[in-house]
Amino acid sequence: RDQRCNHRDSYFYNAYDRLQTSEPGSPFLETNPPPSHLVIPLLFRNLMRGETYGIEASANWNVSHNWKVRAGYSFLRMQLHRYPTSRDTVSEGAEGQSPRHQFQFHSLLNLPQHFDFDASLYHVSPLATDRIPSYTRVDVRLGWRFHENIELSGVVQNLFDTQHLESLGNGVTSSEARRGTYGKLTWRF
Repeated sequence: RDQRCNHRDSYFYNAYDRLQTSEPGSPFLETNPPPSHLVIPLLFRNLMRGETYGIEASANWNVSHNWKVRAGYSFLRMQLHRYPTSRDTVSEGAEGQSPRHQFQFHSLLNLPQHFDFDASLYHVSPLATDRIPSYTRVDVRLGWRFHENIELSGVVQNLFDTQHLESLGNGVTSSEARRGTYGKLTWRF
């Protein structure tokens, strides 16, 4: 039995200056093209600073000759601060557009008769800015190597949930991950 386990972690801190903001310009009346309309321009400026910090950790464990597990975790904290001269009211909201916590776990199992069964669990914490709830997703894969270089596999993504919201996009369209299935034929040469 092979019981090797290894892990990696990385810690990070980044400081940013002169980040882009959208500053309101002076409104003006425009008559062409008709009808007359009020224009309130938004000007790109660099009137914000910020920091990100966090940790990423992963571990791999060879439980046996036929079974491997992998796990990973990440923590991200973002803090944005407008300069006192900025009149931007939305750019600091980017703080909540990335999940603070993400976790994943993978089990890779070699079965008899050249079959493989893999399962993956993903968990993502909520996105505060977009009011998107946390979600957990499970994917499974069954593969069969019927020749040394040829494999046939089937995958089900989002096994226990028909769909979950991942982003609101530009406010008009949203991105929902739906349950999906696919088959794959791999030929290695």
